[in-house]
Amino acid sequence: MRAEALRTLQEQGVEVHLNTFVTKVSENYVKLSAAQFDPTTGEALKERKDFEIPVGLTLWAAGTKPQPFVETLLEQLPAEAKNRDGRVKVDRWMRPMMHKPELLGSVLVLGDAAAQHTSDLDSPFLPPTAQVAAQQGAYIARNLNRNYDLTAQPPQVKPPNKKDDNNVFDDPALAAWLKLRGLDTAPPFHFLNLGILAYLGSGAALSQIQVGDKKVMNKSGTIGYLLFRSVYLVKQVATRNRVLVTFDWLMSHIFGRDTTRF
Repeated sequence: MRAEALRTLQEQGVEVHLNTFVTKVSENYVKLSAAQFDPTTGEALKERKDFEIPVGLTLWAAGTKPQPFVETLLEQLPAEAKNRDGRVKVDRWMRPMMHKPELLGSVLVLGDAAAQHTSDLDSPFLPPTAQVAAQQGAYIARNLNRNYDLTAQPPQVKPPNKKDDNNVFDDPALAAWLKLRGLDTAPPFHFLNLGILAYLGSGAALSQIQVGDKKVMNKSGTIGYLLFRSVYLVKQVATRNRVLVTFDWLMSHIFGRDTTRF
Protein backbone atom coordinates (compact mmCIF):
# COMPACT_ATOMS: atom_id res chain seq x y z
CA MET A 1 0.00 0.00 0.00
CA ARG A 2 2.91 2.34 0.70
CA ALA A 3 4.36 1.60 -2.73
CA GLU A 4 0.99 2.26 -4.36
CA ALA A 5 0.67 5.58 -2.51
CA LEU A 6 4.16 6.61 -3.67
CA ARG A 7 3.39 5.65 -7.27
CA THR A 8 0.10 7.57 -7.25
CA LEU A 9 1.67 10.74 -5.86
CA GLN A 10 4.50 10.61 -8.38
CA GLU A 11 2.03 10.17 -11.25
CA GLN A 12 0.35 13.37 -10.06
CA GLY A 13 3.65 15.23 -10.38
CA VAL A 14 4.53 15.24 -6.68
CA GLU A 15 8.26 15.08 -5.97
CA VAL A 16 8.60 12.77 -2.94
CA HIS A 17 11.72 12.69 -0.75
CA LEU A 18 11.89 9.62 1.50
CA ASN A 19 14.00 9.27 4.67
CA THR A 20 14.43 13.05 4.65
CA PHE A 21 13.72 15.80 7.15
CA VAL A 22 13.74 19.58 6.98
CA THR A 23 16.62 21.37 8.69
CA LYS A 24 15.90 24.96 7.66
CA VAL A 25 13.11 26.98 6.05
CA SER A 26 14.27 30.23 4.48
CA GLU A 27 12.52 32.87 2.40
CA ASN A 28 13.87 31.55 -0.89
CA TYR A 29 14.83 27.96 -0.17
CA VAL A 30 14.24 24.93 2.04
CA LYS A 31 17.21 22.95 3.34
CA LEU A 32 16.79 19.19 3.61
CA SER A 33 18.85 16.35 5.06
CA ALA A 34 18.49 12.93 3.46
CA ALA A 35 19.63 9.61 4.88
CA GLN A 36 22.27 7.65 2.98
CA PHE A 37 22.28 3.85 2.70
CA ASP A 38 24.97 1.30 2.01
CA PRO A 39 24.31 -0.02 -1.54
CA THR A 40 25.42 -3.51 -0.53
CA THR A 41 23.85 -4.09 2.88
CA GLY A 42 21.08 -1.48 2.74
CA GLU A 43 21.99 -0.24 6.21
CA ALA A 44 21.71 3.46 7.02
CA LEU A 45 25.01 5.35 7.12
CA LYS A 46 25.96 7.97 9.67
CA GLU A 47 26.63 10.53 6.96
CA ARG A 48 23.62 12.38 5.57
CA LYS A 49 23.25 14.33 2.34
CA ASP A 50 22.25 17.98 2.77
CA PHE A 51 20.72 19.84 -0.15
CA GLU A 52 18.50 22.84 -0.86
CA ILE A 53 15.32 23.32 -2.88
CA PRO A 54 14.53 26.82 -4.17
CA VAL A 55 10.96 27.85 -3.35
CA GLY A 56 8.55 30.69 -3.99
CA LEU A 57 5.95 29.49 -1.46
CA THR A 58 6.45 27.07 1.43
CA LEU A 59 3.44 25.32 2.95
CA TRP A 60 4.27 23.56 6.22
CA ALA A 61 1.78 20.72 6.76
CA ALA A 62 3.62 18.43 9.16
CA GLY A 63 4.00 18.14 12.91
CA THR A 64 1.41 18.60 15.61
CA LYS A 65 1.35 20.26 19.00
CA PRO A 66 -0.85 19.40 22.02
CA GLN A 67 -3.79 21.65 22.76
CA PRO A 68 -3.22 24.22 25.55
CA PHE A 69 -5.75 22.30 27.66
CA VAL A 70 -3.54 19.18 27.54
CA GLU A 71 -0.47 21.21 28.48
CA THR A 72 -2.39 22.71 31.42
CA LEU A 73 -3.52 19.25 32.50
CA LEU A 74 0.05 17.91 32.41
CA GLU A 75 1.12 20.71 34.76
CA GLN A 76 -1.25 19.23 37.37
CA LEU A 77 -0.05 15.64 36.90
CA PRO A 78 3.20 13.93 37.93
CA ALA A 79 6.15 14.51 35.60
CA GLU A 80 6.11 10.80 34.66
CA ALA A 81 2.67 11.27 33.08
CA LYS A 82 4.08 13.34 30.23
CA ASN A 83 5.22 11.50 27.13
CA ARG A 84 8.11 12.92 25.13
CA ASP A 85 5.74 14.03 22.33
CA GLY A 86 3.60 16.06 24.77
CA ARG A 87 0.80 13.52 25.13
CA VAL A 88 -0.50 12.13 28.43
CA LYS A 89 0.61 8.60 29.31
CA VAL A 90 -2.33 6.42 30.33
CA ASP A 91 -2.71 2.84 31.51
CA ARG A 92 -4.87 0.14 29.88
CA TRP A 93 -7.99 1.71 31.44
CA MET A 94 -7.30 5.21 30.05
CA ARG A 95 -6.16 6.59 33.43
CA PRO A 96 -3.13 8.87 33.79
CA MET A 97 -0.85 8.76 36.82
CA MET A 98 -1.96 10.99 39.69
CA HIS A 99 -0.19 12.53 42.68
CA LYS A 100 -2.50 10.71 45.11
CA PRO A 101 -3.73 7.10 44.78
CA GLU A 102 -7.30 8.09 45.71
CA LEU A 103 -7.42 10.41 42.68
CA LEU A 104 -6.67 7.59 40.22
CA GLY A 105 -9.54 7.37 37.71
CA SER A 106 -10.84 10.87 38.39
CA VAL A 107 -9.27 11.92 35.07
CA LEU A 108 -9.60 9.90 31.87
CA VAL A 109 -7.67 10.74 28.70
CA LEU A 110 -8.32 9.44 25.19
CA GLY A 111 -7.75 10.17 21.52
CA ASP A 112 -4.88 12.30 20.29
CA ALA A 113 -4.17 13.50 23.84
CA ALA A 114 -3.45 9.98 25.13
CA ALA A 115 -0.24 7.95 24.79
CA GLN A 116 -1.31 4.35 25.36
CA HIS A 117 0.70 1.21 24.73
CA THR A 118 -0.86 -1.50 22.57
CA SER A 119 -0.23 -4.10 25.29
CA ASP A 120 2.69 -4.07 27.73
CA LEU A 121 5.03 -1.16 28.48
CA ASP A 122 7.54 -2.35 25.87
CA SER A 123 4.98 -2.31 23.05
CA PRO A 124 4.51 0.68 20.71
CA PHE A 125 1.91 3.37 21.34
CA LEU A 126 -1.45 3.28 19.61
CA PRO A 127 -1.59 5.66 16.62
CA PRO A 128 -3.44 8.98 17.09
CA THR A 129 -6.20 8.16 14.60
CA ALA A 130 -9.96 8.69 14.64
CA GLN A 131 -10.51 4.91 14.71
CA VAL A 132 -8.56 4.57 17.95
CA ALA A 133 -10.29 7.59 19.53
CA ALA A 134 -13.77 6.29 18.61
CA GLN A 135 -13.10 2.89 20.18
CA GLN A 136 -11.59 4.51 23.28
CA GLY A 137 -14.65 6.75 23.66
CA ALA A 138 -17.02 3.78 23.47
CA TYR A 139 -14.83 1.88 25.95
CA ILE A 140 -14.85 4.73 28.51
CA ALA A 141 -18.62 5.16 28.15
CA ARG A 142 -19.07 1.42 28.77
CA ASN A 143 -16.96 1.53 31.94
CA LEU A 144 -18.84 4.56 33.28
CA ASN A 145 -22.23 2.99 32.55
CA ARG A 146 -21.16 -0.16 34.39
CA ASN A 147 -20.22 1.97 37.41
CA TYR A 148 -16.75 0.52 37.85
CA ASP A 149 -14.66 1.79 40.72
CA LEU A 150 -11.92 3.43 38.67
CA THR A 151 -9.73 4.01 41.74
CA ALA A 152 -9.26 0.24 42.12
CA GLN A 153 -6.36 -1.57 40.45
CA PRO A 154 -7.76 -2.98 38.21
CA PRO A 155 -11.21 -1.28 38.22
CA GLN A 156 -13.92 -3.34 39.91
CA VAL A 157 -17.71 -3.19 40.07
CA LYS A 158 -18.66 -1.03 43.03
CA PRO A 159 -20.45 -2.87 45.85
CA PRO A 160 -24.01 -1.66 46.61
CA ASN A 161 -24.01 1.44 48.81
CA LYS A 162 -26.07 0.58 51.91
CA LYS A 163 -25.81 4.09 53.36
CA ASP A 164 -27.34 6.03 50.45
CA ASP A 165 -30.54 4.67 48.97
CA ASN A 166 -30.85 7.74 46.74
CA ASN A 167 -27.63 7.03 44.87
CA VAL A 168 -28.88 6.52 41.29
CA PHE A 169 -25.59 4.91 40.28
CA ASP A 170 -26.13 1.93 42.59
CA ASP A 171 -27.63 -0.88 40.53
CA PRO A 172 -27.40 -4.25 42.30
CA ALA A 173 -29.03 -6.01 39.33
CA LEU A 174 -26.38 -4.66 36.95
CA ALA A 175 -23.59 -5.58 39.36
CA ALA A 176 -24.95 -9.14 39.63
CA TRP A 177 -25.29 -9.42 35.85
CA LEU A 178 -21.72 -8.24 35.28
CA LYS A 179 -20.44 -10.70 37.87
CA LEU A 180 -22.37 -13.50 36.17
CA ARG A 181 -20.73 -12.60 32.85
CA GLY A 182 -17.28 -12.46 34.45
CA LEU A 183 -17.12 -8.68 34.02
CA ASP A 184 -17.00 -7.68 37.68
CA THR A 185 -13.40 -6.65 36.85
CA ALA A 186 -13.12 -4.12 34.02
CA PRO A 187 -11.27 -5.58 31.02
CA PRO A 188 -8.41 -3.41 29.74
CA PHE A 189 -8.86 -1.50 26.51
CA HIS A 190 -8.07 -3.49 23.39
CA PHE A 191 -7.87 -1.78 20.04
CA LEU A 192 -9.37 -3.70 17.11
CA ASN A 193 -7.77 -2.53 13.88
CA LEU A 194 -10.42 -2.40 11.16
CA GLY A 195 -8.13 -1.05 8.46
CA ILE A 196 -6.68 2.14 7.04
CA LEU A 197 -8.17 4.71 4.68
CA ALA A 198 -6.07 7.40 3.02
CA TYR A 199 -7.13 9.90 0.34
CA LEU A 200 -4.41 10.61 -2.24
CA GLY A 201 -6.17 13.29 -4.30
CA SER A 202 -7.42 13.29 -7.90
CA GLY A 203 -10.07 10.68 -7.16
CA ALA A 204 -7.64 8.10 -5.77
CA ALA A 205 -7.42 6.59 -2.31
CA LEU A 206 -5.98 3.65 -0.40
CA SER A 207 -8.38 1.32 1.39
CA GLN A 208 -7.10 -1.50 3.56
CA ILE A 209 -9.95 -3.42 5.20
CA GLN A 210 -9.00 -5.82 7.98
CA VAL A 211 -10.16 -7.28 11.29
CA GLY A 212 -7.32 -7.28 13.79
CA ASP A 213 -4.28 -8.80 12.09
CA LYS A 214 -6.33 -10.52 9.37
CA LYS A 215 -6.39 -8.48 6.17
CA VAL A 216 -9.63 -8.75 4.20
CA MET A 217 -9.09 -6.42 1.25
CA ASN A 218 -6.49 -4.05 -0.18
CA LYS A 219 -7.70 -1.67 -2.85
CA SER A 220 -6.26 1.46 -4.40
CA GLY A 221 -7.11 3.93 -7.12
CA THR A 222 -10.78 4.41 -8.05
CA ILE A 223 -12.01 1.32 -6.17
CA GLY A 224 -10.14 2.43 -3.06
CA TYR A 225 -11.68 5.88 -3.48
CA LEU A 226 -15.22 4.45 -3.60
CA LEU A 227 -14.54 2.35 -0.50
CA PHE A 228 -13.07 5.40 1.25
CA ARG A 229 -16.18 7.49 0.57
CA SER A 230 -18.56 4.64 1.46
CA VAL A 231 -16.96 4.14 4.86
CA TYR A 232 -16.88 7.91 5.42
CA LEU A 233 -20.65 8.13 4.80
CA VAL A 234 -21.46 5.13 6.99
CA LYS A 235 -19.49 6.65 9.89
CA GLN A 236 -21.65 9.80 9.90
CA VAL A 237 -23.74 9.82 13.06
CA ALA A 238 -27.00 11.09 11.50
CA THR A 239 -28.91 10.80 8.23
CA ARG A 240 -28.88 14.60 7.98
CA ASN A 241 -25.08 14.57 7.98
CA ARG A 242 -24.99 11.89 5.29
CA VAL A 243 -27.29 13.94 3.05
CA LEU A 244 -25.26 17.15 3.60
CA VAL A 245 -21.93 15.41 2.93
CA THR A 246 -23.26 13.73 -0.22
CA PHE A 247 -24.66 17.04 -1.47
CA ASP A 248 -21.32 18.76 -0.76
CA TRP A 249 -19.44 16.09 -2.71
CA LEU A 250 -21.84 16.45 -5.64
CA MET A 251 -21.56 20.25 -5.74
CA SER A 252 -17.76 20.21 -5.52
CA HIS A 253 -17.60 17.61 -8.29
CA ILE A 254 -19.72 19.79 -10.59
CA PHE A 255 -18.47 23.27 -9.71
CA GLY A 256 -15.12 22.60 -7.99
CA ARG A 257 -13.96 23.79 -4.59
CA ASP A 258 -14.26 27.43 -3.53
CA THR A 259 -10.68 28.46 -2.70
CA THR A 260 -11.37 32.16 -2.21
CA ARG A 261 -11.64 31.75 1.58
CA PHE A 262 -8.26 30.07 2.04
